[in-house]
Amino acid sequence: MTGLSAICAGLLLLPPVVKLIRRRVAFMRTPGLPTITAIVVGVAILIVTPWSQTAPQPSESSATPPPSEARLSLVAKSTSDTAVEFTVTTDAPTPIDVSASVSLRGQQPDDAYIGHSQTVTLTGPSTRFVVDTSDADEAVPRAVYEAEVSYFARWGAKNNPAAAQLPDMTVRVPVELEGSGMSRESAERAMIARRWVMENVSSRTPWSEALFVEKLGPFQRLEAARRPMIEAYYFPDVDMTILIYADRDEVMIWRRGRATD
Repeated sequence: MTGLSAICAGLLLLPPVVKLIRRRVAFMRTPGLPTITAIVVGVAILIVTPWSQTAPQPSESSATPPPSEARLSLVAKSTSDTAVEFTVTTDAPTPIDVSASVSLRGQQPDDAYIGHSQTVTLTGPSTRFVVDTSDADEAVPRAVYEAEVSYFARWGAKNNPAAAQLPDMTVRVPVELEGSGMSRESAERAMIARRWVMENVSSRTPWSEALFVEKLGPFQRLEAARRPMIEAYYFPDVDMTILIYADRDEVMIWRRGRATD
């Protein structure tokens, strides 16, 4: 019986009960007010009890969604030539650790990586932070980037067991940066050239001016600190200096930027 049905049934029974009470009282010298009150209260209880038992009860389900339904969302905007402000919202249980990155859009797995990434802890439904690409090993060029936030359960839930069952999640949005002002094409060529130096040039590598110009572009002669024994060749296209032993045409060492020793 529904709550409404119980109330209706109670109201139908009320007139006969009242009539019976009146007859009973008529035969009594003294009105039985306590008895009448008890009967009326009893009828009220009969009416209310079924309704209270059938009334909808508050849900006991949690406001936290099932792990499989948790989501990340991201709003990103540049705040300087090199910095991006992230605003991450989630309905996942926090805290959780995520990877946040600003990466050159369209990079392939074998490309030299251009961008910067860091680990961030999300502490609530909304977390705001900044990723600054000036902290990267390489200056980033003027281009379109992808701001990305990724959660991986294998390490992101280490401080929150409740998040261990969350699925891996990634969200990304495009963002433009002025960066160093260098074009994307120039930056990629410079990255390839620097990687060639790091993989192929070390102390006592034979010095070949023609080969180094082919790989690194034109150079500028710098006044080395230990002339005439040492000569310094600065390659501005890749921002590197090659220091060589002048008397035997061998590389002494390479350095980033302009160097004389």
